[in-house]
Amino acid sequence: MRILTIVLASLLISYTVSAQYPGGQWSGGKNQSMTGTMYGKIINGNTEKPIGYASVQLFGSKYDSASRQMVDNVLISGMLTQQNGDFLLENVPVKGKYTLKVT
Repeated sequence: MRILTIVLASLLISYTVSAQYPGGQWSGGKNQSMTGTMYGKIINGNTEKPIGYASVQLFGSKYDSASRQMVDNVLISGMLTQQNGDFLLENVPVKGKYTLKVT
């Protein structure tokens, strides 16, 4: 379990570091894609073997245009890991704080 925690923490840190504006431009650029991809591998902390078909869910905050407020704990993306433990979450907004839940 400790290894799994370390792997997930490393993924989140590396995702935060890579979440920069594309091409070194400022946030006011023209038609920039402000989404990214998060990928990783889920492994068993004791046996260090991949965990296939685990549920990976990414939660974050989103702006609700109806209430004009930020809503917390909104499911941004999710999937089941492949048999080898790999997962890929696409179209993840670059800006924001996220929680990755693995079950």
